[in-house]
Amino acid sequence: MYEMVSAQRPFADQAHDSYWMIDICNGVRPKIPDLMLDWIPKWYLDLMYRCWSDDPLERPEAFELGDFSYEIHRKHLDNNIMRQLKIADENQKNTSKSQKQELFSYSS
Repeated sequence: MYEMVSAQRPFADQAHDSYWMIDICNGVRPKIPDLMLDWIPKWYLDLMYRCWSDDPLERPEAFELGDFSYEIHRKHLDNNIMRQLKIADENQKNTSKSQKQELFSYSS
């Protein structure tokens, strides 16, 4: 879910070693940039945070995620959800372009 909204792998800037695994076991989660919090739909963030919960009982079960995905698909004509997803997609594309431009400007 994180990768879908950020276009980056979680912890892409960190070595995937034993220290990283310990950090995750100790509750470290990927940081969502503040600017993204303004355009990611709240319902999406809430579900993602539930998936990241330290307590397995707070995490959604597979059938709940399946039902949720089905409902999103079934209600694809719901303009509010589609508008939110389109805005998030456009913002993600713009953020990715901005990050690429920053990388190129630093390398020149």
